[in-house]
Amino acid sequence: MSWFKRGGNIPKGTRWLGLEVGHSAVKGAILSKKHGKVCLDQFLFEELPGPKDPNRDGQLTSALAALNLSQYGGIRTALVLEGRQVDVHLIRLPRAIPKKEREQAALLESLSRMSLNPEDAIQAALEQGEVGDEVVMLVAAASKTGLERYLEAVRRAGVEPDLITIGPVVLGAVPGRDSKKSTVVFNIGSQSTSMAVFHQDNLQHAREARVGSDPITDELAEMLGDDRSMGESIKRFWRLPKQGETSIPVDMNGEKFSIDPMSLGSLQQLCDELRRSVRFIRERERIPVDEVLLTGGGSLIAGLSEYLNFPKPVECKTANSLDGIEIDETKVHRPLLESIAPRMSQAIGAARLGLESPP
Repeated sequence: MSWFKRGGNIPKGTRWLGLEVGHSAVKGAILSKKHGKVCLDQFLFEELPGPKDPNRDGQLTSALAALNLSQYGGIRTALVLEGRQVDVHLIRLPRAIPKKEREQAALLESLSRMSLNPEDAIQAALEQGEVGDEVVMLVAAASKTGLERYLEAVRRAGVEPDLITIGPVVLGAVPGRDSKKSTVVFNIGSQSTSMAVFHQDNLQHAREARVGSDPITDELAEMLGDDRSMGESIKRFWRLPKQGETSIPVDMNGEKFSIDPMSLGSLQQLCDELRRSVRFIRERERIPVDEVLLTGGGSLIAGLSEYLNFPKPVECKTANSLDGIEIDETKVHRPLLESIAPRMSQAIGAARLGLESPP
């Protein structure tokens, strides 16, 4: 589903479209700055078939075409590609791609600390060249064919990206992050979770874990006679068991039953992976962790921060992707936007990156 109204002509460089191609949906957010404030002008949210579905590319193209960007003169695009099909990274350098061996070695070392593939990164960086004054490089494409396929679909819809990046870089723009603290941001998607560790504005560590929120829905649906919509609803509205309770009562459309959330293997697996990731950052990487921010569709799991139960003094909270953003309710249907905002966090973050980067 998507909801937006088309606007008039837009002066060059004043608006950015943040576009995320995820496992289960394509998300878009158009941001602008008005009187010094960040404003959301439009958004797009379209469910997609599975990655192996032959109709996926066509549906992606039609979803993007729905934005009808040709009427927006000079709109710039920040594209987020992530997941198992593509693995691209954004590296920014002052003016030019490093040609000298010493400079390349420094970049290699930096990439190694971020757990990326440095050889592929350098090769891709040298091949891509630069875009204008701001150097933007497509780096470490794990699946070049998959990457080219997505870019082709995007371009068929009339979108030519100015900036290409992945989730971990974008997560630095998630609202609610205290730049004075060392923060782990988890973007929990349907099939995978992007993790990024920031200290001040520096990306310290990044990785992707193959755990997501969909398996929880699937497990609940199996218990409910393959009713995925009910499984999704329960996942978002269940409560924590009270002291002495072993399960919680659930009343869905008059149907009553009990459930113990922590008996779900998929929820345990997600929590274990996130706890293990934080422990790895603290103990192996020796990076202090002051706070954990949850975003993405998986952050809608009711009580997730309590289930994770990170040791003190680590504070765990759910990010609000719309924090600090003005919404023109004459153009945007706010209730719908708020209901899907956690799933829009990387699209919004990408647009913010473009909007706030030097011209």
